[in-house]
Amino acid sequence: MTVTRPLPLSAPTGLAAEFGDGRVVLRWTAPTDTGTRPLGRYGYCVKETASSSCAEADWVRAARTTTTTVRGLENGTEYWFRVRARNEVHTGPASEAVPATPARPPDAPTGLYAGVGDGQVVLSWSAPAANGGAAVDFYEYLYTAADGAPLDALAVVVDVAAAVLSAVVDGLTNGTEYRFRVRAHNAAGYSERSLAASAVPSAVDTTAPDVRFVAQATAGDRQFAVVVTDERVAPRSFRAVDQIQISDVTRDGTALAAPSTVVADPADDTRALVCLYGSNGGVCDDEPG
Repeated sequence: MTVTRPLPLSAPTGLAAEFGDGRVVLRWTAPTDTGTRPLGRYGYCVKETASSSCAEADWVRAARTTTTTVRGLENGTEYWFRVRARNEVHTGPASEAVPATPARPPDAPTGLYAGVGDGQVVLSWSAPAANGGAAVDFYEYLYTAADGAPLDALAVVVDVAAAVLSAVVDGLTNGTEYRFRVRAHNAAGYSERSLAASAVPSAVDTTAPDVRFVAQATAGDRQFAVVVTDERVAPRSFRAVDQIQISDVTRDGTALAAPSTVVADPADDTRALVCLYGSNGGVCDDEPG
């Protein structure tokens, strides 16, 4: 009597891993040698290093087709995958291991700010709170004139390098309002767009600001004149690096300080404070005597 021994299985080939949000989709080609029995189910093994071997308990049953989805993975963590085939008699060897790192698109950038200039707007923003498991590789801002059309309609789209959190938008028309949004991109795709910021470019006004004395205030040993200014030096638009120097603040024709550093009044954001007794690097001096 002749006994036919079942032929062994070979390993699946061409394993590919496509990442997604918390998951990886595996695809492969069936073994070249399938033995003398029909193929059964495949199995896969997941490890966090390429050198880790798969114990028998590590293998997970998959479908009979040459694709499966591995879920419940952590975004930003690299995993290594292997697959193997089996029939009624044999379990074949594992395929070569392939890596994949699950990821999702990043969160939207925040804090979009639009500062105006002559025919231009300077944009700045903050990086996303979470990158989704893959580094942000670039940003994209878009803008359009605020004429009632949706922001996505007729928008100009420009890419910005990932290391840069600002952009200068030139070639704009003074007196026209523009709306801006920005979004981040990583290997998984684009984030949602940020909240919109609006700005109206205008020519730089070099005339002296209108500064009017209102009252006098005391803060410790510092004496201030409380003044109201025009829109170009409105306290609500101040930034720490942009304190505005004014040299012609007067009270009844007498100079109060020269030069004077305008700072926001913490008690009332419609007013500004000007040092009565000069300033030193932006810090008001003590009252003489």
